[in-house]
Amino acid sequence: MHANPKVMQIMNNALIRSIAISNDSVWAGFDGGVSVCANNGRILHTYTLQHGLAGEHVWAVAIDRAGYKWFGTESGVSRFDGKKWTTYTTANGLSSNYTRSITVDKPGNVWIGTEYGGVCRYDGKTWTTFDSSKGLADNFVWAITADSQNNVWFGTNRGLSKFDGKAWTTWTSRNGLASDIVRAIAIDSRSIVWCGTKKGISTFNGKTWTSYNKTTGLSLNNISSLLVDKKGNVWCGEGGSGGRGISRFDGATWTSIDVTRGLSSNSVSAIVCDSRGNIWCGTFKGINKLIQ
Repeated sequence: MHANPKVMQIMNNALIRSIAISNDSVWAGFDGGVSVCANNGRILHTYTLQHGLAGEHVWAVAIDRAGYKWFGTESGVSRFDGKKWTTYTTANGLSSNYTRSITVDKPGNVWIGTEYGGVCRYDGKTWTTFDSSKGLADNFVWAITADSQNNVWFGTNRGLSKFDGKAWTTWTSRNGLASDIVRAIAIDSRSIVWCGTKKGISTFNGKTWTSYNKTTGLSLNNISSLLVDKKGNVWCGEGGSGGRGISRFDGATWTSIDVTRGLSSNSVSAIVCDSRGNIWCGTFKGINKLIQ
């Protein structure tokens, strides 16, 4: 994709916070609710507080093994089974209602990362909280990713933590991370962990750290989203009001994509890949589908 990609722009007036894909339907959390769009970009449904969503600002979207959709908001977590909405808050066992990240691990546990409340694990019956007193690097959890070995990885304001089900391990800038603020995590087919930080990208192969920044060809700095696609390409986006779009790494070269190449906004908050290999990006001005 060194030529300019074909970009489809959807929901241009929405500030997108999160995206997940289920059976080729794209679920996008934004400031105002959640919209579902078809692969061709047509909006199928929009859900708001009136339908049962816990909060207006949807920071995270995840899909569990049953196909249920989970949404992290500033007022708790909502689950949608296609018909019924269920909301979980501190009254049900969450450590904090302000949720930033969600992932589902291989056994089917749902992990919820919060602002200043650590991380909560839901096994379908019971909520369990893990915070800095139990081994988590910090209680502000930006990102969560589970690997194929049942390890769960957490990006926080004070480093990267891994939980293997029993013990916690944490890495910080003193160990080789580019920055202690880790806002995005992705794991490739070789089990290399990619971390998006405030100072570029750091990778961990289980022993050593490698970092990518402006000196190695990465034009972005404050990484807020990461994806490893089916071909092994690494995609990253820079968020916030000073974002500079997307960068793609093919293993040798970084390629930049921004508003001059078709994006609706340079502030990128989420990146996912569909079954056809197309890249979907959530930006501060809607969804962008990069057609490959």
